[in-house]
Amino acid sequence: MNGLEINNQTTSKKTIFINVSLIILTILVLVFGIYFWRNNVNNNQNQPAQMNAESSENIQTVPQQNTKTNNDNSIESGENSVATGNENTSNDNSSASLSANNENTNSTDEKDVGGEAVYKYVLATVFWVGEPATADNSYIANDASAWDANWRASYGGYDDPHNRCWYRPCAFMPKENPFYFALPYDDLTKEGKRKNTALQVPWYSEKKNKITVLKNSWIEINLGNKTCYAQWEDVGPYEMDDFEYVFGTAAPKNQYGEKAGIDISPAVRDCLIMESNQIVGWRFLADSQVPQGPWKDTITTSGASW
Repeated sequence: MNGLEINNQTTSKKTIFINVSLIILTILVLVFGIYFWRNNVNNNQNQPAQMNAESSENIQTVPQQNTKTNNDNSIESGENSVATGNENTSNDNSSASLSANNENTNSTDEKDVGGEAVYKYVLATVFWVGEPATADNSYIANDASAWDANWRASYGGYDDPHNRCWYRPCAFMPKENPFYFALPYDDLTKEGKRKNTALQVPWYSEKKNKITVLKNSWIEINLGNKTCYAQWEDVGPYEMDDFEYVFGTAAPKNQYGEKAGIDISPAVRDCLIMESNQIVGWRFLADSQVPQGPWKDTITTSGASW
């Protein structure tokens, strides 16, 4: 074997070795490539699952938080309803009562309002200071009241029920409260002596030193969604001693005319937006319970005067 042949054989072996090495290296690269590729595929498959799991957890958590908030709001709303309910009860009860009394019958159904005085639902008619004696009022003039022989002069004039400016007569500015009413009970006899039933008036002890414990007392009166306030300035309609109705639970005794249970002034009529004679709800209030309003622009403070 000559030198050329030996060189060729050596070169051939080297070539074979290199080719084998490249093949092995290629195989290794492929093996590692496949290994890393499969790992990436597995990781990518696991990540969406984890993301979906996390999303599910979030979806479940968020509604729970919202539900709690909604429940809290519901509770707060309930408390607000209870708190504001006392202010609106009078109107709701009045509306319910008006529906139940479409035949203009008087009722003393008791509606408990926050533990305070209950409402009495009766037919209301309108009267006014200076009203002349006519067949409509059984010829009872209103120049004088049960407690003031000169009521018209004390008030300042004729409380015209038709020619009105705001809640007063256009002709003059009243010297006394234009928001007034009459109920059919007088705590005094015709001789001016105090009746025994007067001792049962709820605020008797507070005003027992006055000639009458009733004059100038306040009521709250409502019709539909309107609520107004007025002072007690006369006795009627028709009856003078219906204590069981005014301070009790009996229906009014009055069987005359419209069989009304309360007379209200033109100002109260206009405040309630009352058309003709309608059923109203009323209850007594302490002076301190009367809110601000046009009924407090002029407050009557005069006592009995004959």
